[in-house]
Amino acid sequence: MTIGEWIDEKGATFVAYHLGITESAVHSWRSGTRKPRPEHAKRLLCLANGELAWEDIYGPVAQCDEA
Repeated sequence: MTIGEWIDEKGATFVAYHLGITESAVHSWRSGTRKPRPEHAKRLLCLANGELAWEDIYGPVAQCDEA
């Protein structure tokens, strides 16, 4: 599952509320225009309770060489 799919499932309002951030930030993650800061990614992983992995947020490590 991608971060965008997970946000679609949970709702931007839910995610923003539980992370203490704006819905605008969550929408930018969902659309892929921005990535969460590492501290937000860690909190997302806790909130997702196993439904997301680090790679679902940032992509596979192999893509680092391609960026």
